Amino acid sequence: MRMEKKRSGTIIGKSLRIKGEIVSDEELIVQGKVEGTIEQSMDLFIEDGGEIRANINVPSIQIGGRMLGNITATNKVELLPGGTMVGDIVAAPRVEIMDGAKFKGKIDMGDVIAGAEGGASPAPSQASNAMRGPRRGMPGPGGPPAPAAPPAAPPGGAPSQGA
Repeated sequence: MRMEKKRSGTIIGKSLRIKGEIVSDEELIVQGKVEGTIEQSMDLFIEDGGEIRANINVPSIQIGGRMLGNITATNKVELLPGGTMVGDIVAAPRVEIMDGAKFKGKIDMGDVIAGAEGGASPAPSQASNAMRGPRRGMPGPGGPPAPAAPPAAPPGGAPSQGA
């Protein structure tokens, strides 16, 4: 897959293989192979045929090749059609996985509910549950009746032995 617009910056060409730590203040375009860690103050592009096996800290990354490792992005992670990522998106406020891309890992987009304390999300209301309809394997309206309630205890006494 070719990137839509012409990029300028440092290019790691198809025949290059780099192992180690990369720290850069300009865009990085990977067409070859990189293994290690990458710290960028500008965006990173993995083109078709490019492969990175690294933990990455970057403003934005666009993946059209292969990415194996974890990403921390301050702006956006974008997986293009044909792009593959195995690893976690540790932090990114925006994530876009396009049709035809492959991803295996976890995504943390930060606080998605304004004012949420302790990371717990509010329970959905009964009305919203009713709007969703029955879950697979669960009876819905018109389904089998609910089982009868157990007999109540006699007034003023303990439950009967036969119940």
